Amino acid sequence: MLIEKSLGSNTSEQSLKVALTDPMYRRATWVNIGYILFHELTGINVIILYSNSIFKSMSGSGSITPKQGTYLVGFSNMIASLVSTQAVKFIGRRTLVIWGHALIAVAHALIAYLINDGGHDTGVIFMILAFVFIYQNTSGPVAWLYAAETTIDAALGVCLLTLWGSVFLLSIYCPILLDPDNLGPSIVFLGFSGISVLGTLYSFLIMKETKGLSDKEKKALFYPKRAKLVAKIQ
Repeated sequence: MLIEKSLGSNTSEQSLKVALTDPMYRRATWVNIGYILFHELTGINVIILYSNSIFKSMSGSGSITPKQGTYLVGFSNMIASLVSTQAVKFIGRRTLVIWGHALIAVAHALIAYLINDGGHDTGVIFMILAFVFIYQNTSGPVAWLYAAETTIDAALGVCLLTLWGSVFLLSIYCPILLDPDNLGPSIVFLGFSGISVLGTLYSFLIMKETKGLSDKEKKALFYPKRAKLVAKIQ
């Protein structure tokens, strides 16, 4: 009876406690909270907020200034966002995030190598722009689309809190970690690469595809088995 009652209720009226603990909704909530962490730990906000410092720390010919590098990141971000409207329209959410995190891991590993090797300013800039483009066509838009499609409203609030909480922590610790006297950019990007590998595995093993499903079917993706049967009957 509880399942039938939950299915018949208005999900927009469900509480935070229900989103986190109710068997009907908790799996979708926690799956999306987990993914939001991987989404943020791709390092996109580190690039956006500290690109000037990153470019300044590179040792090379100095063919472009840190400010010019930051402009390039912003321009790439804008172009990639325009392209992403087509990517999310034709490619499945799960497919996008699996390949997105895999490619992001490669991009970050190459950035780490090029910075560590030194004298590869152009290569570093190219790979950072490539990362921005990949992110904005995969995890960037998909994280929120997926959460909205598979969770209830209260869970979206938790996901948003998770996002900004991680942004807050990154804004505190990343300037310290990026300092060459501490870890430096190379090690930080290598760390982001490793996290993106874990994000690839998480997306492959935990997330479910929503492409081709109705809105009702998307909401039911993480329901318990009995609830899915009841939902089909209804």
